[in-house]
Amino acid sequence: MSDLKPLIDLIEEFRSDIVQNICGGIPSRAEPLLDWLDAITGAVLALKEEASELVGLLLSVDLGINLGYQVVGKTSWDVPSDAVLAKAILAILKHDMATDGIAPTTVKRALNTLTPKDKRTLASLVEEGYGKSKPATLLLSRAVTLLQRELRRDAVAHEIRELSRGNIIEGEQEMKKLKMGWLYIIDNGDDNLGRVYKYAGRVKARMKSHLFIDQLSGNERVFGEGQAILRRYIPVAESITRAQKAFMQIELKHGKKFSYNAFMEISELRLGLRKLLVIAQLQCQELDDARLNTLKTIQEGTLTQISAKDLKDGTQYFKFDGVTYTPFFPEDEDMESLARTLIVKNPSSKCYCYRRRSNGPHNDDPQCRNCARHWRYRHFE
Repeated sequence: MSDLKPLIDLIEEFRSDIVQNICGGIPSRAEPLLDWLDAITGAVLALKEEASELVGLLLSVDLGINLGYQVVGKTSWDVPSDAVLAKAILAILKHDMATDGIAPTTVKRALNTLTPKDKRTLASLVEEGYGKSKPATLLLSRAVTLLQRELRRDAVAHEIRELSRGNIIEGEQEMKKLKMGWLYIIDNGDDNLGRVYKYAGRVKARMKSHLFIDQLSGNERVFGEGQAILRRYIPVAESITRAQKAFMQIELKHGKKFSYNAFMEISELRLGLRKLLVIAQLQCQELDDARLNTLKTIQEGTLTQISAKDLKDGTQYFKFDGVTYTPFFPEDEDMESLARTLIVKNPSSKCYCYRRRSNGPHNDDPQCRNCARHWRYRHFE
């Protein structure tokens, strides 16, 4: 149904035309039935109210739902036969790299998901020549199942990675097209192929060189003009993880009263909830990295005080002049004056005043501003 009005009309018709007839006009029978209908009506109204909240929630993650469903449709879920997978696992256990096209790292990752005792037992049986015994066969079948899962996860990660690779940044003075704080994929043919980096600005000591910081590890890398292939990073995995978070929110917040299937009875929600149910099952390395990227962004966005000696060229900071926060770049300022200035990574909307022992808007409280002048404060987002 498009909404719950037909159901409410049906309950009202049952109450007015049917209850008295089936109860024969006996109050001791009619009153419990009417109370039961009142309870059903209350539940329907509550379902209607929560369904309206779900509509807004699904609209907020609509992009992630569509991208995730696109990944599911494009991913090839076929895996090699069990015999081929078992042969690859035995090759790794025998320290042989002939895995018939299956990446050795994937096989090792599957073996590491076994319990340590099972892994040691399987390795010992294979090394001692008991690879065809019943215990070895049982453990090998478990490893094959885990390897199938890892191969399918790699396929999902590959599709997400392909969608995340934006256009190549090229042309004259390509580095001038980069924007501070934006994420890029650096493809230079080494082990860091496809990793996500944040652009941190130019390197002051080296002409035409620019600094990139690995989003997850924090490792710094410097590239000059034309030394690497730069692509704009499209946050596909982050959008999918936000949709998965919405699924968890539905289960935890709205699933206390009604089941997930109850909301799917409403046509406006049915398609989105069905897609979301599929996307919630997706798991791969790219989605794990996306969650870490999100946490890293939150961590970097937290207001922290920083000293002048820790400033990095090309990074925007804020200095406090007693009233407002002014953005600046270290290379444009005098270091001696900065050493006597309050510097933060992000401006604050509130602060905790040690003098007044209270919370309040920073710019509206003169005593709080007075504390800030003497650096006796603590900021919060």
